[in-house]
Amino acid sequence: MITLENIQKKLYQNKIFVTPPNVEINNIIYHENESIFSNILMKNILHNKFNKSSNYSSSNYSSSNNSSNYSSSNKFLKNNKIESKVKVYSKYKKNTFILELVECLYERALLDNPCIREFKEKFLSFVNDPNNLQYLKTYSRSHKKLQSKLNNLINYDNTDDYIKDFPEFMKIICRLFNCNILIISDNIYKLYRENDNIYLVFYRHQIKEKKIYKFDNDYNNITEILQYKIKYYNEKELNKLKINELKSITRDFRLIQSKKSDIINEINKICCNF
Repeated sequence: MITLENIQKKLYQNKIFVTPPNVEINNIIYHENESIFSNILMKNILHNKFNKSSNYSSSNYSSSNNSSNYSSSNKFLKNNKIESKVKVYSKYKKNTFILELVECLYERALLDNPCIREFKEKFLSFVNDPNNLQYLKTYSRSHKKLQSKLNNLINYDNTDDYIKDFPEFMKIICRLFNCNILIISDNIYKLYRENDNIYLVFYRHQIKEKKIYKFDNDYNNITEILQYKIKYYNEKELNKLKINELKSITRDFRLIQSKKSDIINEINKICCNF
């Protein structure tokens, strides 16, 4: 136990603080904690090659030594710069679509706070509302399985890896926030249209093996944007089309195939990387 007498004695001996070996409070023993500064050495903070006093105080250094030091400095700074870029990139490598969408909805007063929690609460409340079961049934015969899938997806660590093959997720967002969503990747687009309101446009970029979504802007009309873009098709959609409809699509994809199976295979090859 620390008393005023202990403190006065330590202060008298030019001690700033008291570090007792053990402190017992409410029957809980807190052992002595090691200071976070105890293992920090100056040589680990300041590299000796960047110590100007050591570089320039001695007259014995030749120009070659100075050149070597300058080269080392550049290398060090370059490495630090690269590391900094990696840190910035790491902020956006997961869940980019949801993060961008939340910021977009907040700026348009569709969310009260720019946080994923509120977005998730609104989304799950809509999905699990019994009054919306008929709407969910328009997407799936088994609305319970769809509900389960949607509940799982929204809680994934990185939804970017799953939304590609889950159009229902996008359509429900459009329904919930009364908007339309357009996603563009290179010259191919996916359009999730639910109404005549604004279009929220996102660009999807491929950085190494990561898919990065970036919000562009909202538009009342996207005709000019889609003028030189090609609509995305999945295999299921293509199989439902008649041969005449498929041949009309080949012009957009600049294909010369005439057989239905060949056309579908070629379009799948182009669209599979979306």
